[in-house]
Formats: sequence, structure tokens, C-alpha cells
Amino acid sequence: MNYLVIENMRYHAFHGVMSNENMIGGEYSVSFKIGYDFEKASLTDDIHAAIDYGYVYKLVEQEMRQSSQLIEHVAQRIQTSMLKNFPSIQSLETIVCKYNPPIEGVMDCAKVILNYNS
Repeated sequence: MNYLVIENMRYHAFHGVMSNENMIGGEYSVSFKIGYDFEKASLTDDIHAAIDYGYVYKLVEQEMRQSSQLIEHVAQRIQTSMLKNFPSIQSLETIVCKYNPPIEGVMDCAKVILNYNS
């Protein structure tokens, strides 16, 4: 299988259980490992045969604008949107990282990883 990897698309969004997370927001990143047959794209140099990562960024941005309490829910919405908009996807790993979550302690991020295989 061939893969397109898109790493650390960054967003400021308003997800979380705490009230200040919904007011101030926080930093998030989204990454993908997308399995699909891109042989036609590699042979023809045609963007229409590929997964346009500029479009991917905008799809994720739309989902990040919708506030959720849990990053699990955000990740599921993002993955559903990707599969709906790119039916050629055969496998998809979706990673959502929430930076500096409001906990008592130090943590770089909390991540959710979803996997889809057709």
C-alpha cells in the first residue's frame, strides 16, 4: 500500500470540558497517514488523481471550528469527513493532539489515534 503522510496541521480551537477551554481555546494539531492507490497521480502528475492536502487542511479546519468536549469526538468527526470526501482512501490513521491540556502537571499533549481499514 502507498501512503500520504500529513503531519502536524496546527489549529487554535475551543474544545474541552473546562469552561476556560471554551472561552480561551487551545492549540491542537492533526496528522494523517492515508493509504490509497496513488499510482495514477504519480504517473500523470495530475492533482485530480491525488489527495489535495490543501483541501484536507480546510476540511479539518471546518471540523475544528465546531466545539466539542472530547478530542475523541473531534477525531471521529474529522475521520468521517475525510472518508466521505475522499472515497479512494483504503486506510486512514487520524491523530489529534491537544497541547498543554489543563491538568495538574506538565504534559506536551494528549493524543487520540483512530484507525480505519476498508
